[in-house]
Amino acid sequence: MSLNLAKFRLTPKYKHIGFAREIQADLAKLAARIQQAQARNRRYNSIAQFAWIGLFCFFVGGLFLRPLFWFFAIAIGVLLVLWILISAEQPWLIPEERYQLALGLIKKTMRDMEGEPSLNLHLDCYPTKVKHKRIDTMPDPNRAKWKIDRYADPWLLLEGQFLDQTEFTLTLTELYIEKYGWKRSRSGKSKHKRKGKPKGLSLTLTLRFQRKKYGAVTVLRDSLKEAIQLPSTVQIKRLKVSDRTLSLTLKVPPYPPPSHLGFDRNVDVKQVEELITQMFLSLYHVLNLAQKLSKVTLV
Repeated sequence: MSLNLAKFRLTPKYKHIGFAREIQADLAKLAARIQQAQARNRRYNSIAQFAWIGLFCFFVGGLFLRPLFWFFAIAIGVLLVLWILISAEQPWLIPEERYQLALGLIKKTMRDMEGEPSLNLHLDCYPTKVKHKRIDTMPDPNRAKWKIDRYADPWLLLEGQFLDQTEFTLTLTELYIEKYGWKRSRSGKSKHKRKGKPKGLSLTLTLRFQRKKYGAVTVLRDSLKEAIQLPSTVQIKRLKVSDRTLSLTLKVPPYPPPSHLGFDRNVDVKQVEELITQMFLSLYHVLNLAQKLSKVTLV
């Protein structure tokens, strides 16, 4: 079933089990709507800036020339219409990395799959900082009477099967915190402050393979970490192995901001895609070692 934009606007989640080309078509449709909303939002905000300037000028001018108050009223009407239009586009202002990363990963995994591959994709496009994604609230250890809300946003799940019958499950969880509390200014006034900060990503890749082919991987249990080659900036949080599965979980720190942004961010599409590719290659390196070990044992 293809993406229904009307339903997606009300519940911004995408779930599809089917041919990869169907998912790619749905994501292209979603990308077009998001880009349209971004363009409209920029246009509406530009018009709103002029409307606010006009509102001020007509109000001041109306104090001296009463007919100008009619234009003041028109400016209010324009701003009201713009507010309605901006509100209508707000649900579509979804971070581009949500669909860009999914499209990139689908394209890469398809290279080692059958001609008409099937995939299972879950894409959650709710904002990271929403109530149902808050996992807990704790006191701020550095500021009295301040609190910290922690959020976990598992917005990507991708599943499929490679040509060697190995099934994979990839999940991405975005981590975020928000600190808030009352702060007293130099003048003695108290203001309620909130400050959010990205805390990186949790990536988990699980491979389910044929025991006859790669079952000897359990022999490598004690040397698995040495066989996995990943950037020094990431932390291996969990590495599990059995005679049927191999699972790797990484903690990825926030990425530094590009030159035009003044804040860190959790997702850099290109770098996250490269890191996930390295995860696949590292786990398959372990499986290939296990396969060679199995052949040597048989001989």
